[in-house]
Amino acid sequence: MTAIAGVLCGALSYTLPARHGAHDHASPTPAAATSSATPLTAEGLNLLPSETLRDWVTYGDHVVVAKLTSTRDLDTSDEEKKAGEGYIPRQVSFDVRRVVWSREGAPDAPDRVALGLDGSVFDATSTAPLRMEGQPALDKVGTEYVMVLTKLRASAYTSVPGWVALSPDSIVPISPSDPTTVTAGAGQRVSSAASAVQGRTVDRVASLFAHTEADPFAVPYMAEPPDERAQLAIRARRDSAEVPVERAPGEKP
Repeated sequence: MTAIAGVLCGALSYTLPARHGAHDHASPTPAAATSSATPLTAEGLNLLPSETLRDWVTYGDHVVVAKLTSTRDLDTSDEEKKAGEGYIPRQVSFDVRRVVWSREGAPDAPDRVALGLDGSVFDATSTAPLRMEGQPALDKVGTEYVMVLTKLRASAYTSVPGWVALSPDSIVPISPSDPTTVTAGAGQRVSSAASAVQGRTVDRVASLFAHTEADPFAVPYMAEPPDERAQLAIRARRDSAEVPVERAPGEKP
């Protein structure tokens, strides 16, 4: 299977890992292939900065506790069916149970959210789950998560507006044995922001967000769509670095 590039959930571009051994002729549909329980992991490039807690505060609209209510596979394209290999998108739906933190001026949080974050890849012989790096499995209905949501608006960088998770690792499981405490996805490499909330109570997560300041270069643009805000902050930071420093006569740099 050749590598496939595309966009998931409006906030992430990705490249699927290559798999080999696919046939050139028409092959069975994905449903007829053998399913593999071992997920593949894809690396992605986030639309928005999401490495630090400051990034989450700057580009997230809300931190919520959300309950996984359903998962379902969506239809793959006719072209991929004919080729006998491709990608099967998955829709994962949540009920928002509690808003933990909100950015000042953010749009109202949704009651429900459906994310197209992941799916499966298939070829003539098998189908394998595909998960994004840092993302929890999202496979047990009823599980609750702390999630950073942001609302994308139509812009020069976004063609599909709507609510999305800020990044794959901004969906963090809540411990089933202690519903007040955030846990960690097993064996996943996550951002420093995700690491900062793991092992803390939900109320402590709310306090972390309340006491973290937004990126000062983005603050003047908080009313702009998040993707445009990010670009403006990058430009402001670059322009700031380029401003010459005035020095007294004879002063050394």
